[in-house]
Amino acid sequence: MASATGALEPGDKEQRLIEQLRNNMKDVPSLEGDAEFFTSTETLVRFLKARDWDLDESEKMLKSTVEWRRKNDPLHMDCRWCHDNPGYHGIRQVGFDELGRPVIYACFNQATASKPSAEDSIAHCTYLIENAKRTMAPGVSTWVFIMDCSGMSLPACNPRLGYGVTQVFANYYPERLGLVICIHHNALFQGVWNAFKIFLHPNTVAKMHLIRSKKKVREEFEKLFSRELNDWLLAEIKLNKKRPLVQSQREFWRDPSGPPGAAVASHDPRGCPSYVAKYVDPFLMHVAKNPRYTHRPHPNIVDTLRGVVKPLPSSSVNGTGAASGAAAAADEADSSEGEDHLPHNSLSGLEFDEEFQIPRSATGVTKTK
Repeated sequence: MASATGALEPGDKEQRLIEQLRNNMKDVPSLEGDAEFFTSTETLVRFLKARDWDLDESEKMLKSTVEWRRKNDPLHMDCRWCHDNPGYHGIRQVGFDELGRPVIYACFNQATASKPSAEDSIAHCTYLIENAKRTMAPGVSTWVFIMDCSGMSLPACNPRLGYGVTQVFANYYPERLGLVICIHHNALFQGVWNAFKIFLHPNTVAKMHLIRSKKKVREEFEKLFSRELNDWLLAEIKLNKKRPLVQSQREFWRDPSGPPGAAVASHDPRGCPSYVAKYVDPFLMHVAKNPRYTHRPHPNIVDTLRGVVKPLPSSSVNGTGAASGAAAAADEADSSEGEDHLPHNSLSGLEFDEEFQIPRSATGVTKTK
């Protein structure tokens, strides 16, 4: 049974399976720096639930994840693509919902990557969610994603990329997804989503909320978020619809208020005020005292605080040049007050070049959630 925060509460039968799985893992060498990863009740429950409490399948999945973590060392994974090309990925943690779950926001218009790969997307998202875990209070085990499709292009979001990324996180981070809210989506996104959602568990698909109506977006946000985060999100989303993006939104990793004594900006794209005050402003002090457990915000926020961020080329942002003409046209054609799910005839004739198609060797629906 899952609580509202995503924490999992097993009964007597499930408790026995937890102990059996823990016993089956006792001979597996521990992970350096994360010795309790596969012995903690929280982890064991997640993997059992992801495989519908099938002990053998859960053990197989957990052992595969342990080896993946041993090989890739996600606790220390970073995004070299963002360090080398500021804003390569725009996705970042910006606050928490009313249940204490990390809220992660992404807008295609803010990303400088014109053609991201599964490799760089997985590296960035792994960095992101491993650091989000460091902000989660006891009893919180899931997070919330907000995907703003403004500026989306096929190279930046396609079936092959979506399949590659979701399979990694379905297999190695089960039962972590609380909710995805997708806004400003168009026929292109819905075609991409339809192409790879068949490879996901129905429970995962059910966590994807497609919302186009401004009224419904406001209603959803008011249910989930504090007034502070709600106001921040609505302001961020509105600013990211503008073409070209204003400088502060292009360089979302910078403090928009500038040096001490400068006028205070009305909107800080790094995150809502409480997130910035707790995790961004004191970052250098916290990481100096406790580097192992300190939450790291977006890589370019870290670089800026350390004074090593690279300059942003003037033509490198989707909102000013990297987005394809088709993406811009799709944005303009999007009706913000339209239906949440586009009619099927709007998807007719939508085909993908081979480089964007899901590999023919792709497996079918998994049990992972």
